[in-house]
Amino acid sequence: MRLLLLMLLLPFAANAHPGVGIVSDRRGIIYYTDLQHVWKIEGGKRSIAVRDVHTHELYLDTAGNLYGENERYQGGDRFTHYLWVLRPSGRLDTLKGPDVAFVNDDYSLARDAAGNEYFRRHHFRKTGPVPLYRRRPDGSEALFAEGDYRDVKWLHPQPDGSLLFVRANAVYRISTEGRVLLLADSLAGAKPDFPFASGPQLWGAWQDAGGQVYVAVFSDGAVKRVAPGGGLAVVHRSAPRWTPTYGAFDPEGRLWVLETSDKNEIRVVPAGGEPEATGTAAAVSEQRFARGALMAGLLLVPALLVGYWLWRRGKDREHRSNG
Repeated sequence: MRLLLLMLLLPFAANAHPGVGIVSDRRGIIYYTDLQHVWKIEGGKRSIAVRDVHTHELYLDTAGNLYGENERYQGGDRFTHYLWVLRPSGRLDTLKGPDVAFVNDDYSLARDAAGNEYFRRHHFRKTGPVPLYRRRPDGSEALFAEGDYRDVKWLHPQPDGSLLFVRANAVYRISTEGRVLLLADSLAGAKPDFPFASGPQLWGAWQDAGGQVYVAVFSDGAVKRVAPGGGLAVVHRSAPRWTPTYGAFDPEGRLWVLETSDKNEIRVVPAGGEPEATGTAAAVSEQRFARGALMAGLLLVPALLVGYWLWRRGKDREHRSNG
């Protein structure tokens, strides 16, 4: 059983679930996480902005306050976390916690420009469909989008009030009214270029001031742009051993890309070069986001059954040898 679990988890454990935390403030300072510290790039120099915090996401509000968390593994399926904020003055405050993570909907770092938080209610241990909710700054909560979003890695609210997310080999947008639109599919090639990608794999999604969507295609080692009309182009290609996870635009419109390596190294690089055309991804009409989660569950069941059979066979052999 342990051998089977190791085989199933190896492609994910090898790259340790890299983060999507990179933002730019109005002065052009870039902040990003390497899962040990939060760094800043200012005037071409790199320094630590917040030390000793394990945060996968960052949020920057309109006043220049930088938000993150510090998540710690406590054993079993138990994690703790707390929410912190770095003020423009340089003061670091704890806003919520520490508390048990993934049990209470105490906060979310998936926030839009108005400060609305987007989250899945108790999704860590919940059975059944997991829809999305929106919490306004006054604390009121309401259903944002129906469907099952359990296996969506990240939620990416955009300045226009919509929300982007990726699943499998597609990128979606949820409108401000909660309508789910498939923007493009088949973004990643069939054969991964990054050595630890287990197949076609996407990571983060974001948009520029003109509404064009960008996707970190993890398995291809590239950032691809999806134009409103469906055009698809490579705007950044990572060096060998590296692959993108997320990106951010500075006030001058330059794209900065957060990358991870096959050795769990983290870096930020500016995107450069002329966009490379790769084809067309046609916009598709409104979708109901439920089928993907069902398919993922169907694929997992045979693996669990095989694992249980191997475990039982080992126990039977052990019993016979002891008898």
